[in-house]
This record gives sequence, C-alpha cells and structure tokens, in this order.
Amino acid sequence: MPDYRDLARIVQRLVTDPAGWRVDELCAELELPEGTYREYRRLLQEEFSPREGDPSLIQEVTEGGARTLRLVVPGSQPPPGDPTSDGAGSEAPSPRRCWP
Repeated sequence: MPDYRDLARIVQRLVTDPAGWRVDELCAELELPEGTYREYRRLLQEEFSPREGDPSLIQEVTEGGARTLRLVVPGSQPPPGDPTSDGAGSEAPSPRRCWP
C-alpha cells in the first residue's frame, strides 16, 4: 500500500515547481527505492490522465542524462530550447511544463 503522504508531497512539488523533480533527488528525499518510485509514478500517471487513452499530465523526461518527473499541459507549445520539445515542427504542439 502506498504512503499517501509521499504521493501528496510529489504532487505538491510537481504543481509548484515548473522544472519538476529530479528522480534521484525525489528518491533520496523521500527515501524511496527505485521500485517504489516506479509504482508511485504509475499510480500518479493513471490518476492524472485527462481522459481514457490521453497521455498523463505526469511525465518522466530525461535531460542531460538525469530523469525528471514533471507535470505537463498537453497541446501547449514549449518555450524555445525546452528539452520537452520534439523539434520536429509538427502541427500538433508538444506538451510543455504547466507554468513557464
């Protein structure tokens, strides 16, 4: 059974920090083993999906070799140079951070 206080701390951090939370720092601060982190990420991704089949608002991205858990808003353009941009110039905009 998950520790709901940890889940609440993760959500609070993602909502208040547009950069998200580096996975290694998250695990260290909450004293979570990798397997528990993956389970928490899965639970949060399931709960923060706008509609069935839509991508979750909780995403893990890799930047410079570091994994970061982040809250994103689908359909928004990322700022120039944002690593979440696919750079493909497609008509469908990439997800971006919730707050710039």
